[in-house]
Amino acid sequence: MLVSTLTGKRRELTFANLAWFTAKFPLITLKVIWLIHWQAFRLWLKRVPFYWKETRAEDQRGVFRPHKSLRR
Repeated sequence: MLVSTLTGKRRELTFANLAWFTAKFPLITLKVIWLIHWQAFRLWLKRVPFYWKETRAEDQRGVFRPHKSLRR
């Protein structure tokens, strides 16, 4: 089971704040995308099986916001 949380100070979403964070962390989005794909590639090399959420609905029980395909 994977549980994730996000903590930090809440900031108003303004143009100035967006510009500041873009200047402060210019390539963070590309880094995150690269790392996600790198990890997926490593899992693929290990032949870890992939399951669609719809086929394993029992694993989505008790989830705060289940995938839209599982809502009734």
